[in-house]
Formats: sequence, C-alpha cells, structure tokens
Amino acid sequence: MADYIYLLESRLSQAQQKALQAIRETARAKGLTVFLVGGAVRDLTSGSPVRDLDVAVQGNALKLRKDLEKAGAKVAGELEPMQALYLEFPGGVRVEIASTVAVHYVKPGRPIVKAATIQEDLRRRDFTANAMATIIVICIYVLTNLSNVVFHLRERRDEFNVLLNLVVPVLGILIFLPALLASLGIDFAGLGIGALVPPANVAPVIVVVWFVLGVAALVYFRVRAPERVQETGAVFVE
Repeated sequence: MADYIYLLESRLSQAQQKALQAIRETARAKGLTVFLVGGAVRDLTSGSPVRDLDVAVQGNALKLRKDLEKAGAKVAGELEPMQALYLEFPGGVRVEIASTVAVHYVKPGRPIVKAATIQEDLRRRDFTANAMATIIVICIYVLTNLSNVVFHLRERRDEFNVLLNLVVPVLGILIFLPALLASLGIDFAGLGIGALVPPANVAPVIVVVWFVLGVAALVYFRVRAPERVQETGAVFVE
C-alpha cells in the first residue's frame, strides 16, 4: 500500500491529486467506495505519463454528479446505461467515473447492465482494454493465414501441404474468431462479453477505415505504378 501511495503522490500532478481527493471525499459522503482503474493504473506502474484518470464506484456514479459539479468539475458527457460521467476538473484534468457493473447479452446488441463488484467490473474492462490494437493484430493474423493458403495454391502448388498450408491456417483463423468478436464487444457463446464503451467503441471504425485506406492505396499503385507493387511482392517472396 505504501508503494501505491508513493506512486500517487509522486507521479500524479497536483491538479490530478486534487481531482481524486474531491472524488474520494464526495463518494465518502455518499457512503460509496472508489477505485482508480484502467489506463491510469497502467501508466502509474509502467512509468508513462498519466493523461486521464479512470475511477470506478461501487454504487451509482450518476448520483455524484451535482456534488462533483459543486467541487469544481465540469460534466463533458454522460452515459446513462453504463452509469458513467465524463468530467473535467480544474487544471484540465479529465476523469471518467463509472459504476462497477457487469454486462450480459440476452440478444445481440441489447446489453443488460447490472450492478456488480469491483472484481466483476475489472473482468469486463479486460475485454475492452486495448481494443483497437487487438482488432488490428487479429485481423493481420487472419490475413496472414489466408495469404499462406492463397500463395501456395497460386505460386507454389507443387509445395502445397494440406496440413501445413490449409488445415493449420484455417484452424488458426477459427481459433482467433472468438477473440476478434470479443474485441468488437460482441458476446460469444454466452461468455458475457461487455459492449465497447467510449473511447473503445470507435476502435472498430478506426480499424475499418485503416483497412479501406490500405486497399485504396493498393488499387492506386496497381493502376499508377504497378512496378512498385511487384517490387514489394518480390521483397516478401525473397
């Protein structure tokens, strides 16, 4: 605990410490318990600059809105289904404060949000952390497996091995599909995967745009400078 307190006092700015103090005192007055979670904890322990603060409250975080505004916070947004507030404190300190919840899906696209313990909430957050990087890595892995099959069928048919160049790549794609669905916030096989919340919910859009731009660039160079595409292919083949 002493090390944790030291990190808070040494790594957070005075404005960030004051913001956390205001949240802690407001929650305590309401009989609620607060937890510092998410990227702030990661940045504290890794030595990276702490830009934003994520706070989880065991209780309804929306009930703290008026008292936090009295403490100097400005409300930048509110997400009622997830009981989340997006705040800005003096000094430009941005804070997301949300209730500890569990999210389950009875039907696709229709999340059921229920109050939960901090342990259940942290498990939910694990599914959405680094969503964009996860989507990109899995998509690249899937495309690499597909390229293995296509390349050997088109260019090295005499070396084609059913096990290594078909069965293994297809199994690799199938194994990672649940992880891809999870990174998109889609519940899979009733695992209770939580829907992506801001800002993670824009990750799929960013990844799709990224892929579209890549395809557009490929088409452009195929039309305007096909030799550059051929040179790239030669480099990868070699």
